[in-house]
Amino acid sequence: MKPRLLLLPLLLWLLLCTHTISAQDFLQKYPTLTNENLNDFIADWYGWSCGHQKQNRSKEMDILFKNVFEHYGERCKNNGEFLVLPSDVVVSSYDSVFTDKMRYEYGKWGNKTGEISITPVLESKRKILYLNLKIRTLLDNYVGGIHTSSYHSELLEINEEHLANLRKFIPVVEAHDPGYWYYCSMPIIYGINKLKNGYYTIVQTDFNISYAIFINTKGNKQEIEYLVIYAE
Repeated sequence: MKPRLLLLPLLLWLLLCTHTISAQDFLQKYPTLTNENLNDFIADWYGWSCGHQKQNRSKEMDILFKNVFEHYGERCKNNGEFLVLPSDVVVSSYDSVFTDKMRYEYGKWGNKTGEISITPVLESKRKILYLNLKIRTLLDNYVGGIHTSSYHSELLEINEEHLANLRKFIPVVEAHDPGYWYYCSMPIIYGINKLKNGYYTIVQTDFNISYAIFINTKGNKQEIEYLVIYAE
C-alpha cells in the first residue's frame, strides 16, 4: 500500500460531513476547549447527538453497521465512556453487480443511480456521540499534535494532560502519519457503495490497518467477504 492511502477515506469523510455543522448551535458556547469546560462540552455534545441520531435513519444501514461492528469489534480498542460515530455516512448506489474483477478496481462501479446521506446508528450499552468537522477541529486544537497550517508544516506540541482527559470520554488514536487523530470508534466506515448484490466499503480497524470488504446480500442476510487489506 502506498503511504498516506489510509488517510484518503478520512479526508473524504471530512468533506462529506461539513453540511451538518450549522445545525449545532451548542458549539457557539465553545470557541475553544479547556479543562474547565470539557465536561460541559461533552454533556452538550451528547445532547446534540441524541437529536442527531433521529435524523436520516436507514434500517438497512443500521443492520449493516451492526454486522460490521460485531464482526470487527473485538479486534478494536475503543476506550472511553462513549462510542463515537461519523455524523453522516454517504451511501452511493450503482446499477452494476459486484464481481471478483472489481476487487482491485476501486471506483469502477458502473453508472451511479443515486446518493443519500445517512446517520449511522448502533444499539449499545454505551452512549453514542457523533463527530463532524467542527467538533473535530475543537478536539484537534485541544489535544495538539496537528499541523500548524499545511500538511507539511510543523506540528503543534501534543498536550499530554488534555489527551489523557479526553481519553476518559472517547477513543483518541494517533494516525500512522503524525498530524492526524482518529476520534471515531473503530471499525470506522467512511462511505458505502451499494451495488445490486451487496455493499462495498472500506473499514478501518486500527491506526494503520484498513480492510476493503464486500457485504453480500444473498437472501435476507448480509455476509461479509474480505477483499483486500491496506496496511502501513
